[in-house]
Amino acid sequence: MTELKIGWSEVSITPDKKIALAGQFAERISEYVETPITATALAVESNGEQMIICSCDLVSIGENLLENVREQVKSQNSDIDTDKIILSAIHTHTSHVYDRGESAKLSAATTKDILDSFLPPEKQYQVKVSKKGDDFMNSSEALAFLTERIAKAGMAGYRDMNLYGTLYDGGSLKREIGAEIETFEMLEIEQRYNKITDSEKQAVIDNVMSKWDFKKPANPESMKIAAGYYLAVKQICDERGYDAVSLKDVDGMKKLLGFPPAPIFMLLADEAGLCTVPENDSLGCITQLMVKYLTGQCAFYLEFYEFFKDRVLAGVPDYVPNEVTEKTEVIPAAFGELSEGILNVSKVKTGKVTMCRLTSIDGEYYMHMVVGEGITPRKWEEAGWTQPAPQLPGLEILLDDVEDFADKVMCQHYIISYGDNTEKIKNLCEILGVEII
Repeated sequence: MTELKIGWSEVSITPDKKIALAGQFAERISEYVETPITATALAVESNGEQMIICSCDLVSIGENLLENVREQVKSQNSDIDTDKIILSAIHTHTSHVYDRGESAKLSAATTKDILDSFLPPEKQYQVKVSKKGDDFMNSSEALAFLTERIAKAGMAGYRDMNLYGTLYDGGSLKREIGAEIETFEMLEIEQRYNKITDSEKQAVIDNVMSKWDFKKPANPESMKIAAGYYLAVKQICDERGYDAVSLKDVDGMKKLLGFPPAPIFMLLADEAGLCTVPENDSLGCITQLMVKYLTGQCAFYLEFYEFFKDRVLAGVPDYVPNEVTEKTEVIPAAFGELSEGILNVSKVKTGKVTMCRLTSIDGEYYMHMVVGEGITPRKWEEAGWTQPAPQLPGLEILLDDVEDFADKVMCQHYIISYGDNTEKIKNLCEILGVEII
């Protein structure tokens, strides 16, 4: 069977200094940012063949910029066929002037190149902004800046292809790890939900949900829906003895049932004591159980939103267990066209953390783990939420080697525990025959 992997990334190429603006013969210097400019990468892989396409908010793509980006990507990952990196420009006239190098042709030249080719020597165009202060990015600096940012977009898109590894092989999982996975249909959740009485829903609201810190009053109907679906899923887990559960989120609860499942996950984790992670992430659940049994912690999940030079931004678009927060803070919020739900916006506790993830390759199991320092993140948001977008739970996790971590990252979801738990995890993996990465 042919497997198609697709990854996506978007990186800002908005300068933090004034720049000369390309696209007109008259010299123009930027004064402020009206609209951010970006480089957006799409990475595709099938049967070992790869391609990265990157659309850039530039007037055009110079040959030297393309070669510089290819060289930088090659230096970071020699497995990527850089001949199949394609850059395109949207042809905006309000973006960077950057150095095109000696090989620039008239068709791809700067405004000065074009003027110089037509004017006699005594009337050569004089660049007014060749010498500027620290608040100006010259064309050589712009080339270096764009190379670094566009290469970053391409690498992030390439890595993104492997971030959604939620598939599993039940046979090898049982044989190698000892865990069993069962599936149940969303229809069963709905059928059980329809049998939950209003009094049962109200009991959950009164005994649990009313104690949450609501930043704004929630729709009473949303409260009832959350309580009802929680009880329906809990029934299934209780009857079948599940220790962890994963629900299909975007294409399941949100798309089919029209309800964001954040409060359902909160109740399952905090009240039923279950490990929970979205998107049918079976190996994520297994990783959670391994960490939970080893550390006694709830083993919560975070997913990656951005890779920086010295840290990663990891957060969640739904919930974190109460155990890792000072208090449970929630707000009513809607995602896209969906009905209003209840979103967890609690602040996550900081400190030393261990991030780990179990993965499977051709029936063999591997554990990737790293220790970092979790700090309070700067303001960030996920696209899709009703504006003003909520400040989601998360951490900026400082790492010794972000590039090494990013090259080995196994999935969008990583399991978090506090402290350095690598020795405990390593010992268990040795017993199970799981290779440590």
